Amino acid sequence: MKFTERYRVILMICAVGLALRILYALFFARYISHTYFNVDAVFQNAGDFSDWFRAIKNWVKTGEYTVDPNNANGYFSRMPGYALFIGLFYYIFNEPYYLYAIGYAQILLDSAVIFFIYRIYTHLFPQSRYKYIAPILYAFNPINIFWAPVLLSESLSVFLMMLAIYLYTCHTHKYTFFYIGLIIGFDILVRPQLGIFALVFFLVHVLYVVRHTWDMKKTYALVLFLSGIFLTYGLWPIRNYVFHQRVVLTHDISGIEIWGPDVSAYMEYIYSIQTNWEPQMSQIVTNQPFTINKKIAYAVPSDSADLAKAIYLSKHCGSGFSHWQGYWKASLSTDGCDQEIVSLFKKLQHHQVTYRPLHFWLFLPLQSLQKCLFKMDVYPSSSRAFFSLTSIVFLFRSFMILAGIAGSVFLLKSAYNNMVTVIFIFFMAWYLILCFGPPLYMRNIEIRYLLQADTAMLIPASYFFSSMLEKLNPTRT
Repeated sequence: MKFTERYRVILMICAVGLALRILYALFFARYISHTYFNVDAVFQNAGDFSDWFRAIKNWVKTGEYTVDPNNANGYFSRMPGYALFIGLFYYIFNEPYYLYAIGYAQILLDSAVIFFIYRIYTHLFPQSRYKYIAPILYAFNPINIFWAPVLLSESLSVFLMMLAIYLYTCHTHKYTFFYIGLIIGFDILVRPQLGIFALVFFLVHVLYVVRHTWDMKKTYALVLFLSGIFLTYGLWPIRNYVFHQRVVLTHDISGIEIWGPDVSAYMEYIYSIQTNWEPQMSQIVTNQPFTINKKIAYAVPSDSADLAKAIYLSKHCGSGFSHWQGYWKASLSTDGCDQEIVSLFKKLQHHQVTYRPLHFWLFLPLQSLQKCLFKMDVYPSSSRAFFSLTSIVFLFRSFMILAGIAGSVFLLKSAYNNMVTVIFIFFMAWYLILCFGPPLYMRNIEIRYLLQADTAMLIPASYFFSSMLEKLNPTRT
């Protein structure tokens, strides 16, 4: 049987998914990007993309991988995975066509994920009568359609993760675990949260080996996996230590102008009192009146004066704030009054942790978790129509997550499956780390940070829907 005949239906689903992504990029992405990102076009060298782009250009021109050669922390500010992807297209297509090449390449990769999900699902659940639910859910998922062409690292990261899962479930070559390690290791260089996936994958298989027959074949597979991780991701921390005498396992964004110490200190404080850093961040940057919930913001009476002073200094002489787009006056070329700003915000944050520990360690993380699971809108909401659209999209996302949780629980109770176990533990671990972790490194909740875990959870979600349909429509005997 020819490949096209065997996979005729799934190829049609992939084609429809590809068409939807191309149509979105051509006709809708500009409007959504303007409303969501406040940019004029979906394919442009701006924001985080510009950091990776500068890093790869510096690497080619000077031999030093750094976002900013004049900043000691610039060497660690962006991990090199997505930068290498950008460079591949930039040095083939050059300006300005490389931006379009990257965007449409990501659309193709995202469409390939539809096929991966189909193959993963049919191998995990060969008896399922509804094998096309999983690829259809991904092909028509508005969140994935939205992120596919965006020039950020999420789309590439999802592709690599699902490629690794596809190899694991559908191929049994003796070097499969090595290839999986290579892919996941490179994916960590694209998005560092895949390190959690790698750790969970390794520990689940170690536990499986310990609980069952310990033999050299299974041990050899785990060694191959770690070898693949070492040959990709492992080179990054080694490079940081050997050439720069720094132990940096992921990245240090303080080497980027907009993430100066003043902005980082503000983030630590604001995430000690609330789950968003807006609208206060925009109020500082644009020199607008600063609004805050005083009952929460002031842990002790003196916080009122300290916060007022910190905000005033941030608006007028915070070097990091001054480099944000829309800053109300000229950017600062010096550190300004960063040290005093940092001291004030750290003092305010310390008061929150000391005098309101339950709010800081429990209530706020639970609010963040609720936001992760049941986010209904984006900031800012410019119109009623956009609010309604985003609410529907996020409601669909929440429904998929709940279905994935239900499917995972059913599967873990009825039949142990290594990959479903990995997916579910990765989902739970990443959500909890992001919500309960330290404010400077975590608690900055953006839906794109959850895209990998959410995508993987479509597998158990599809199992849940398939099981419900089979109960409603049992086969006749």
